[in-house]
Amino acid sequence: MTQKVILDASFLIDAPRFHINIIEELNRCIPDTVEAVVLSQTLSELASMKGCRSTKDSRAASLALAIAGAFPVEELQRKPEEKVDDLILRIALERHWAVATNDRALRRRLTDNNIYTIFVRQKSHLEGR
Repeated sequence: MTQKVILDASFLIDAPRFHINIIEELNRCIPDTVEAVVLSQTLSELASMKGCRSTKDSRAASLALAIAGAFPVEELQRKPEEKVDDLILRIALERHWAVATNDRALRRRLTDNNIYTIFVRQKSHLEGR
């Protein structure tokens, strides 16, 4: 069985910053075959971050966009007034997908809804709950 995992913008920024091999670590965290996906809205988020004033944030977003290009992109429709985090939660619930994120607020919402989450732990590896 294949487990799809949505890669959030915060995760795509933090994993390479800490030199974490995303595919290897996802396979370690999930016993099933893993298929990581990126939402088109996440790519838009990263692209807008790329144009920010902070050089550090801009570089991190550029690297995250380059890494995101290695994964399939899911083109999904957002409901009016729906934020990207709301979309991630909705899709994870509807399709029973896991989510890789370092956003604490999103992680809390996901775990409250019994969605399996993966996050960077101790700046060295991924952990799933």
